[in-house]
Amino acid sequence: MNKKYQKYLMVFEQDEKWGFYINNLGRASVDKNIEYPSKGHPGSHMFTWEKGRTLDEFHFVLITEGEGEFESKETGKKKILPGDGFLLFPGMWHRYRPNKKTGWSERWVGFSGPIAKQFLSNGFFKSQSPVISKCNRSTVLGYFDTLFQLFEDEPFGYQRLASGICMQLMAELYNIQQNSNSEDYLNQMVSQTKHLMYNKIN
Repeated sequence: MNKKYQKYLMVFEQDEKWGFYINNLGRASVDKNIEYPSKGHPGSHMFTWEKGRTLDEFHFVLITEGEGEFESKETGKKKILPGDGFLLFPGMWHRYRPNKKTGWSERWVGFSGPIAKQFLSNGFFKSQSPVISKCNRSTVLGYFDTLFQLFEDEPFGYQRLASGICMQLMAELYNIQQNSNSEDYLNQMVSQTKHLMYNKIN
């Protein structure tokens, strides 16, 4: 698989009527001490660290190697580690970049539509907690690989096929997020229980 790939799509009325559609898709390996983001993105998607940007679509960005930082008005600065993914929401100011000492490898997909907006309005994903850990799984990588292949081959109806794959990806991300929340809750309960036991050891 090539290190760099990006595709920005023309979205037609029929795609919009489907309710969930892909706007863009890509991957890149960013070496150490390289300017970020690289050139070649449309003006609506380019940004600088100083100014950040706001999009009118959803994005999911997965970091498979390396580390860096993410920031939005809702979250403040967050460290990004290998396997972390983060969601970008329409109208949410944000910025992100790899650590110059490590670089990073990224994959991303941008999507829109009323079905996508339901994920936000129904509370499945929240702009206050956009970072999802432990996403570097074979299932998640497999969904990305399938999307890359679809947009390379462009078979009949590939946009609709891709929307289904992306929705499966979102379902997997939600499950990962929920599982992580459950683990955090259990760890907190164990810590509280230990604390009570030590205080009442006699």
